[in-house]
Amino acid sequence: MGLAPFQATHRGIALMGGLMPSVSVVIPAYNAQATIRAAIRSALAQTLAPLEILVVDDGSTDQTTEFVRGCGERVRYLRQDHAGPAAARNRGAREARGESIAFLDADDLWLPEKLARQVEVFQRQADIEAVQCSAFLVNDALEVLEERRCRPGRDTLLDILLFRNLPAFSSTLVVRKAVFEAVGGFPTDVGEEAWETACRFARRGALRSLPEPLTLYRQHAGNRSHASMDMAMFRDSGFQCLNRVFADPTLPTSIRRCEARIWARFFAMLAGGHLRRHQWNETIRWTLRALMISPTAFGYLAGLPLRRVRRAWTVLRRRSLAEALIPPPVGSATGRRSMPPRAEHSGMEPAVGWPTGGGISPRLLSLVCCPACGGTLMLSGDNGGGSEGDGWLRCGCGQTYPVRGGIPRLLVMTRVPSGYTPRRFVIEQRRTQRSFGTQWRYFSTMTDAFETDLFRYLGQVDPAFFKGKLGLDVGCGFGRHAYYASRLGAEMVGVDFSEAIDSAAKNLDGSERVHLVQANLYQLPFRPQTFDFIYSLGVLHHLPDPEAGFRSLVPLLKPGGTMMIWVYSSARRGVNRVLELARGVTTRLPAPAIKWVSLAAGAVDYGGFVLPYRRLRSWPAVGPAVERLAWPRVKLYSHYPFEVIWADWFDRLAAPLRAYYDAPTLRRWLADAGLTNPHVSPTGTYGWSAHGQAVLRTEGQTDP
Repeated sequence: MGLAPFQATHRGIALMGGLMPSVSVVIPAYNAQATIRAAIRSALAQTLAPLEILVVDDGSTDQTTEFVRGCGERVRYLRQDHAGPAAARNRGAREARGESIAFLDADDLWLPEKLARQVEVFQRQADIEAVQCSAFLVNDALEVLEERRCRPGRDTLLDILLFRNLPAFSSTLVVRKAVFEAVGGFPTDVGEEAWETACRFARRGALRSLPEPLTLYRQHAGNRSHASMDMAMFRDSGFQCLNRVFADPTLPTSIRRCEARIWARFFAMLAGGHLRRHQWNETIRWTLRALMISPTAFGYLAGLPLRRVRRAWTVLRRRSLAEALIPPPVGSATGRRSMPPRAEHSGMEPAVGWPTGGGISPRLLSLVCCPACGGTLMLSGDNGGGSEGDGWLRCGCGQTYPVRGGIPRLLVMTRVPSGYTPRRFVIEQRRTQRSFGTQWRYFSTMTDAFETDLFRYLGQVDPAFFKGKLGLDVGCGFGRHAYYASRLGAEMVGVDFSEAIDSAAKNLDGSERVHLVQANLYQLPFRPQTFDFIYSLGVLHHLPDPEAGFRSLVPLLKPGGTMMIWVYSSARRGVNRVLELARGVTTRLPAPAIKWVSLAAGAVDYGGFVLPYRRLRSWPAVGPAVERLAWPRVKLYSHYPFEVIWADWFDRLAAPLRAYYDAPTLRRWLADAGLTNPHVSPTGTYGWSAHGQAVLRTEGQTDP
């Protein structure tokens, strides 16, 4: 089975067939050295390229200035004496040259399509003056703590006053510059200015909300959304805002009729805030005040426990949005353009966010190519004062890829296996990507037993085989096999689709003989006939189409090169059926729950079988009998520490896809791929090792 072209339409650049409105991004920053680069990076990675990015330094005393300066022509640096974020936003808005202004706090992030989706609203509805969107609340690891969704449609003043649609206003807002100036900008005399500003826009009847969460709103110890100190600011600002609203003689009668309801909702919000902080006296106080003013507050208050349960469930899932910040490539399932924007489109070199000049080695650069077209990749931009090992790779076809931590992130998806719809394929890929990224983040400890593992998976391979050769480890996980292959004399390239590549980077830190790449197995970023050998151990059977994945590897072998794979065996039909029944439940559980289930299963294996086997086999009286009767799995587990057994159970119960094969099927794979000297051998009853060699061409011979 082969790969079919993947067609998709772009939705965020050629908006409505007209010209793109220019957008200026304003980022207020105060002592933001830890987060400012990531914020700028997310603004530059928009599928709709902003005209400019203005960073307004609000009198920082840390290294914020150094992190921002030298970031390229599209990032303008402004500095002022410390006056607060509202004043910094207003300063940036005055200096902005775009038709519209988008605000982003220095500790928040945008998903790549935020600006495109919001500007699309401006072009479709000319009377809309400001657009906000929903938001994810995330921690420093970008794991979702809560989803704050706003209802779609045009917002009324009552919506805003009742907190129906105000997820994270300061970082979700895009507004026409003329309108922002007309309402007077952000008020500078209140601590929590977002609510009052939203009221100003809503009163004009031209504020629109999008239900998609497109902003990542960080909660951490350093931002203003954290801890009890914010409750006093929120309370005082809320009183000030509501007093101003109801003191306005032109306020519509329909709003005045709801005054008690609005105050009650505000007090209920205060009660909820104190409840989250376990401040019980204040929770009771504001609950009683809310109910005394209006019984309508009861509905909100009654829902607080459910919201806490929902938030706890969200936290338990540990859903990370780190991958979502990588822009979708051309032809991906979302159909949008990869970013950063092309230099000819934006008038800039994409040097910020992942500045170049860091840890990607010239050797690795010579090995990789554009996975979309096969073209040469070039380092783009300058260092920009950024972290070592960060940068951009650009191809002449217009594709641009980030380099983070010295690892090229060459993720592209323009083809799908035949028999799959693009949507289904992308869903399966992402599930697998998340599962193994989580697995190797949990379990990434190296042990010397893994050297024996390498030869058990590879079958009949002599240690001298590796010396002086260039090899590809497909699905390298946390780097265990690549590490031992390199110690035996090979130069290795490890490839993984998931965040496991970062665990590999930690384990292989300082190794000059192993290079790491994050890439899609179906579109690997290497030219044909690059590698002396390729192996994929315990990976192919987790793919949506394992055979198509196998066939995508074969062209990368040099003539005479060796292909080696290991996959699950279908021989244990009864065991496999029972396992699949269990997996029908466990694969639907959140990762932390699977971790505990696999801990229990691993503990039974380890305590009930492995430890007794280790003890009894050394007893002369029963040792020989124990060796004969022990299951192969118990013998195998006896070589490992408990964490490896735990990880193996997690792999069994968490991986979304799991296929099983027999020897004839693997021999057919080798034959259909044109590999010679096929060899298929069992590794117990658990799996199959399969080898084959690429045809060794004579001089002058060409492909038929």
